[in-house]
Amino acid sequence: MVGCGGGDGDEDGDSQSSLIECPADSADQQARGAQVIETRCNSCHAPNTGMQGGYDFTDAAVVRENAEKMMSEVDAGEMPAPPSPALEKSAVDDLRVYLSCL
Repeated sequence: MVGCGGGDGDEDGDSQSSLIECPADSADQQARGAQVIETRCNSCHAPNTGMQGGYDFTDAAVVRENAEKMMSEVDAGEMPAPPSPALEKSAVDDLRVYLSCL
């Protein structure tokens, strides 16, 4: 798949999922994770910002389809791409819960 951040994360065939089981009672954390996408991802991955990598993360179906890849690239430090600052740990945790619960 063409996109930012390189390969699909499974070059050696032994990848571990970046997503988790959706925690019960995580609605607040899911809402904060959705906010991370809106404020940090959509600054590059939205129609009005050029859809870097060809992704429109204002489209819920695109986010759902690419959730594993998105989280893997955040975990690898590839996203957000420089010069944007890295996400704080709490934002990463919120994003992981949101993407895992889609």
